[in-house]
Amino acid sequence: NVYEQFIAGKDIDPTLVSGFLEAVRSFGIELTGSHHQSQIIKLEYFDSKILMSEFKNFRLILILREVPSDDFLESIASLSYDIDHNYGKQFEKFKGKVVVFDGIKDLIEKNLNISFTSRLFVVEPPNVILNQAEKSMVTQAKQIMKENKLNYFYATFLIPDQKFNPKKTQTIFNLIDKKIFKPFEFTRK
Repeated sequence: NVYEQFIAGKDIDPTLVSGFLEAVRSFGIELTGSHHQSQIIKLEYFDSKILMSEFKNFRLILILREVPSDDFLESIASLSYDIDHNYGKQFEKFKGKVVVFDGIKDLIEKNLNISFTSRLFVVEPPNVILNQAEKSMVTQAKQIMKENKLNYFYATFLIPDQKFNPKKTQTIFNLIDKKIFKPFEFTRK
């Protein structure tokens, strides 16, 4: 296990999950005789949807609440290519140092935009110029945290009735890019 990140939900033992999925994978290979170099295995277990994406000499494991869309699966494939491009040689020479894989976090953000689904908190750097919509959104986020006695919020709290609103969504992404809305870090090594 060279990198893990928890976005929401409870912490789980990634080694245990990986071992379980390896057993499922081995069983599938035994049944089908398929030894493809890259594949995505989907598994439903209770209320979880588990994806295991095998790509060359590494594996991505994602545990989700909902069935992923085709677009999300394409993003996983793109993420796999980026990880292979940036870290393929390190995987081949891997001797136990996981610090070289820290940049995977940036590749995950680039491909999956996970900061939008992470717990967020408000930081107000002194020299950042905000437009009126951004200022309003920051005020709204602070109000939500205050009313709910939380030190964090989710982007979805800012979107009424959970309906997609392109302008609000873009404003949230702008505030994340400007580092006004910052994701809580759930990375463990």
